Amino acid sequence: MDERHRDLLQKALEKNLSDSERDTLNKLLDSNSELRAELMKHQNLEMLLKDIRSESFKPFFTTRVMRKVKAETSPENVFTEALSHLFRKVAIASAALIIAVTAYNVTSQWHERNDRNLIELAFNLTPANLETSIESNLEVL
Repeated sequence: MDERHRDLLQKALEKNLSDSERDTLNKLLDSNSELRAELMKHQNLEMLLKDIRSESFKPFFTTRVMRKVKAETSPENVFTEALSHLFRKVAIASAALIIAVTAYNVTSQWHERNDRNLIELAFNLTPANLETSIESNLEVL
């Protein structure tokens, strides 16, 4: 089968034939059994694919799949997914431990709340002022 015949078959399957091309194809199909068998094979395949497509997938399936593939293969999502997978098992225990340590720091130093703010209490930080800075520098010397 030459290129011109394939072109006509493709246009016939796409239902995009002009009148003269349709006449040419009909004459070729009458005289060429191989071409006729090829056209029938493609038409049967197209019918099967339409039946399978309508039974198997909901509307916009390809759009949803391609959007998900694009989102999952972007570098930000690959990194985020790797971190999420790595820390998923310890996330709840870690959060509970952080809350417990913060609560302990705040309650154990509550009597110093007038001199320090809540962040300094929670993270057990010394107040950042001139007096503490001078004291810490003198200790180093």
